[in-house]
Amino acid sequence: MGASIGDYLSQEHSAGGLQLGTVEANAIFLGTIFFLVLFLSFAKADRIEMSEAETSELLTREKNLRQTA
Repeated sequence: MGASIGDYLSQEHSAGGLQLGTVEANAIFLGTIFFLVLFLSFAKADRIEMSEAETSELLTREKNLRQTA
């Protein structure tokens, strides 16, 4: 999908693209990735909150698994 978007951004108008060039297309990709990393780092939207009881149970199960391995 990324290559298709990159082609669309960098190809000439006659080929159906936006004719931004490879440098500009790469800058857009880099900016998008940088923004998403910053957003997810601060917003923590990709994390699932657990109660203390759930966390404790999970840690106990992991500890037991390590002991049996």
